[in-house]
Amino acid sequence: MWEYLWREETADGKRIRHTLVVGPVTKYRTKEAASKAVNGLRMQINHECFRLRRRQVLVSEVIDHFYETELFNPEESYSPSTKRVMPDVIKRWIRPQWGSFIVRDVRPGAVRYWLRNLSREDGERLASSTKAHVKRVMQRLFSHAIYCEWLEQGKNVMTIVKQSAQRLKEPVPFEPEEVHRFLDTLNSPFREMIILILAFGLRRSELFALKWRDFNFDKNELTIERNIVYSELGICKTRASRATLPMTPLVAVQLCVWRKFTIYKRDEDWVFPSIREKGRIPMSDGSAMEDIIKPAARKAGITKRVHWHAFRYTYATWLVASGADIGVVHQLMRHASARTTIDFYVKASKRLGLVIQERIQKLLFPAVSDDDLMFDEPDIPAEAKEKQRRKAQERVSSVLFGIDQVDQSKTADEARMDNDDYVM
Repeated sequence: MWEYLWREETADGKRIRHTLVVGPVTKYRTKEAASKAVNGLRMQINHECFRLRRRQVLVSEVIDHFYETELFNPEESYSPSTKRVMPDVIKRWIRPQWGSFIVRDVRPGAVRYWLRNLSREDGERLASSTKAHVKRVMQRLFSHAIYCEWLEQGKNVMTIVKQSAQRLKEPVPFEPEEVHRFLDTLNSPFREMIILILAFGLRRSELFALKWRDFNFDKNELTIERNIVYSELGICKTRASRATLPMTPLVAVQLCVWRKFTIYKRDEDWVFPSIREKGRIPMSDGSAMEDIIKPAARKAGITKRVHWHAFRYTYATWLVASGADIGVVHQLMRHASARTTIDFYVKASKRLGLVIQERIQKLLFPAVSDDDLMFDEPDIPAEAKEKQRRKAQERVSSVLFGIDQVDQSKTADEARMDNDDYVM
């Protein structure tokens, strides 16, 4: 066995000897490997000696100390997904490039150039959002170095590194008629999965962590209080994610029918259990998507990219299209940051620009009716197609969300007129 020995001086000047068992020689075959295993502990022991300019601290030592004292510290409230993803990012990108650098010698220009040229093993450049995530992890490590006083206050160079997180390709939401065709090709429980995402905007980690006790069918409410990431069950990552959402009667009926036929229907049972594991754990989100949902989408003639977040994105787009203001969208989407909602809301609202254009058209040409725009020729004006699309969307929204679009005191166009300030 490898042992690590050190002495610690107490306030009265006495020196106390400590011993820590590192691990067997079968696991750490060399002294160097055993030494690396206690890097985080060594940094903590000699904390006072490493303050500021007394010693040059390497980025790799900052990483090990961050693992030891923060990320994997039971007293810290890092989510299971963060504990899984952050070490992967550090191991794959940050440590190989910057681990041997003294933390004070890292320059923002070099980091920006490195981020710009990051690529995968196949040579394809990393997406901007992935580069931005790598930068955020580095910024967290440098903040930890400042906290430990290995860097001066205000010397986190990552704060001035420019890295855009803008997507190269914007997600494309599904149209209501596409969703109808798609649902017709799915059987339970996969049909109920899609309905729940489109009715509540759930993340996949929240969807597969649902239990029957989360649904209150007397009050028609759904309480979201946990998620599951990489098969690890935990609480939702942010306070905003934990919420109680209203449930429409049509969605409640769909769930009650599914609960009647499933063999796992107790309050503590998973809504979407793994049959192979006899209901002890939830179903795998990966196998459900790849084996069932994507083939069903192809069968329904959907050519758009199908993934879990696409349905959540569709839900948000429908919220904006139905005339919901930014406050309602933020509440139902449960974003941790209002900036996320604002960025999405502006993009989604641009899709509704044709609605405003149609109103201007009516002002310019009051004598022309909508029927005058329908021709026998195959080239139908885009405005007429868009109007048909909106009517279909309103019908599907009525079915999914239980909203009567016809019997309201105001028409759909009048309701949108009231929300002009938000749409623009």
